[in-house]
Amino acid sequence: MPQIKSHYELIVQFDFLGQQYRPSSGVEALIFIFTALAKKSPDLFDTLTYQLGLRKNWLSRDPQGFHRGKKVPGTQWWLDTCMNTRRIMKTCDTAVSHFGLKHSDLSFKTKEYTR
Repeated sequence: MPQIKSHYELIVQFDFLGQQYRPSSGVEALIFIFTALAKKSPDLFDTLTYQLGLRKNWLSRDPQGFHRGKKVPGTQWWLDTCMNTRRIMKTCDTAVSHFGLKHSDLSFKTKEYTR
């Protein structure tokens, strides 16, 4: 029987506001970026849920219905972290833009793996 191989992509590093980070997972990067944005401007962060423009609501004050909800530290908000790497990067990029930061303020380095 032939072996089925799966390909996946992981975030191995991200640069945010001139600093380099090596997260242990994409979810760690997502939570880190959203926490930093919440600290930067709590009032603006509260409007973020309306600006993400995604079909699915990934950010809510009520994690009910989230597949894998994680609380954004220091806020009343929860993120549904059931996302692939591409969705994590897109969600972070959209959030950073909402805060008036440039696309160059956030970049990701990924690595593709085969299992």
